[in-house]
Order: sequence, then C-alpha cells, then structure tokens
Amino acid sequence: MMSYAGFWIRAVAKIIDESLLSLASWLLQVLIAGAYFWVSTIGGSTPLTYEEAMRPIWVQLGFFVFYMLLSTLYYVYGHAWYGTTLGKRLFRIRVIDEQTEKYLTVSQSLWRCAAYMISSLPFGAGFFMAALHPKKKALHDLIVGSVSVRTAS
Repeated sequence: MMSYAGFWIRAVAKIIDESLLSLASWLLQVLIAGAYFWVSTIGGSTPLTYEEAMRPIWVQLGFFVFYMLLSTLYYVYGHAWYGTTLGKRLFRIRVIDEQTEKYLTVSQSLWRCAAYMISSLPFGAGFFMAALHPKKKALHDLIVGSVSVRTAS
C-alpha cells in the first residue's frame, strides 16, 4: 500500500525548493549584471554607474526570467529523471505516475510544471486541494495523473 505525502510535508519541501531556486536565480542575475558592468568598464566607453547597471525594472524582469527558466528545468528534470527534487528528497517524497507507479515522463513532468500555474490560482487553492483529497493530490497532480508518495528509503 502506498503512503501518500500530505499537504504540510509537501509545503515544507516546496518552500525549500523555492528558496533554492530563488537563491540560484539571484546569484545568476548578480553574475550577469556584474559581467555586464565589468564589460562596460573595459570596453573603452563611459562605464556604467551602479544605478544604471541595476535599474529596478531590469532587476525584476531578470529575476523573473531566470527564475522561470531555472524552475522549469529543475522541476521537469527532477521529476522525470529522479522522481523528486532536493526539497522532496529530504522527506523521502517521490512523484510518480499513478497508473504505472514509475517516474513521470518528460512530457508529464513538463505538463505538471505548467499546471503549477493553474494550482496557484486563485491564492494557491489548487495546492490546498492536497489537504482534502483522499490520495493527497493537488490540482496539478489531478491534471497529469501523478501522485506524491513517501518512500521507505
């Protein structure tokens, strides 16, 4: 019998994953902004000021783009190849196909990642469904036929 991963443990795992992704996105953005600033100073032209290199609109847009790219790769790759993410791994949670009980295909994993956006609306209601569903399935799990289970090892 499968032991389903409940809402709260999945929420903590998600917070860990999102924190790692935010840190990675921020570091990538700082590296690129730093390289842009550095190239402007050695290019022979007038070097950029810090304010020019770090305009708020570009900082926010850059963070959003990097975050979306990294998170898509992270979740799709993690669920398709390992059946888990770093946050879920800490709690021995695996995401599997409900029918085959194997890891998700790349296509399923990509659709699951896209369905996170649907689960987020409104106010994360799709995620909260896991607290009430008998198999602890959130909306994105229902959409692609996945389930999160606890493993013994």
